Amino acid sequence: MKQKILLLGCGDIGLRLAARLPEDRYELSGLRRNIAALPTRIKGIQWDLNDAEGLDQILCGFDVVVVTPVPNSPDEAGYRQAYDRNIKAIVRALESCRRQPALVILVSSSRVYHQQEGQWVDEESPCEPWDFRGQSLLAGEQALRQSRLPHCVVRFSGIYGPGRERMLRQVRTGNWQQSPANHNYSNRIHSEDCAGVLAHLIEGQARGEALADLYLASDCEPVLQGVVMNWLAEQMGLSFAAPLSAQPKGGRRCCNRRLVDSGYQFLYPSFREGYAELLGDGG
Repeated sequence: MKQKILLLGCGDIGLRLAARLPEDRYELSGLRRNIAALPTRIKGIQWDLNDAEGLDQILCGFDVVVVTPVPNSPDEAGYRQAYDRNIKAIVRALESCRRQPALVILVSSSRVYHQQEGQWVDEESPCEPWDFRGQSLLAGEQALRQSRLPHCVVRFSGIYGPGRERMLRQVRTGNWQQSPANHNYSNRIHSEDCAGVLAHLIEGQARGEALADLYLASDCEPVLQGVVMNWLAEQMGLSFAAPLSAQPKGGRRCCNRRLVDSGYQFLYPSFREGYAELLGDGG
């Protein structure tokens, strides 16, 4: 029998994940506010997660639920609703199901970490987020991790890829060379690797493999932001570059050891492979 997968949110990452799950083994449903653009393979469920009334009837009957929250707005109210209150409502609804899912995956972010002095962070590092975005994310994580549901939280670092090309646009403007952020460590993951990680976990669960309840998902090379910007400028044939000090001043470095040890192989192990493809596609 096919496993029934529910993609809650079903935006860019959810659609990329759907493309990676074989049709002969998985039956896909996608819940989102607007289902008109969903591919035919995904059964659309039109619903606004801000409405918790009747959610328990919608969420029952699935083997795996993948939660990819998207705030209605980038302000504090939007984040608190999407990552705190909505996830708590999702957890309550799933716990009330007679047949609970075998796995609930929550997509979170490395924004929950507070370290800013170049430290390495991993799944065991303390999290004391200083802004409402990180606080909301952590509240959602805690709601799931304190539940009775079999679960896995995935913290992605900075996502880039098609449609997520802010750094490329910054380099083209030429006004980034003196930015203090150039001296900070930064971490990233290609959107196709985001989908790949989620597919890796779903297929691992289907094979009966034991999953950790938390993974930090970032590529294999934390690096100074200025190093990335300078490399991009060189690839674009631009003459300007950022002067970099020998001593990094901030940021953190995300360790992906737990994920790699689980058997995941990165499609884009560093920014070079991922951005080279974007540039080759005209990005």
